[in-house]
Amino acid sequence: MGRCVMPRMDGFELLEQMRVEKLLDSIPVVMCSTSTYQEDISRAKDLGARGCLTKPPDFERLRSILATSTSLEISEMDGTYRLRRAVA
Repeated sequence: MGRCVMPRMDGFELLEQMRVEKLLDSIPVVMCSTSTYQEDISRAKDLGARGCLTKPPDFERLRSILATSTSLEISEMDGTYRLRRAVA
């Protein structure tokens, strides 16, 4: 199994800690890793990740994950990307 490696802890540990903290529990998370192992993808989803991207991230895939699982969207203006709440 691969790891979502970061300094001091891995991405799974961070997500586990976020889910324990009441103030961070509802923050949507999309994991981004070089791992393509199904075990890692399943673990991330079991921990509450909205989706998983492999590096380098594909913005269209990210847009799709956000559109189907959050009220957030990515917009582009003059070559700059912005994350914002979707307007109904």
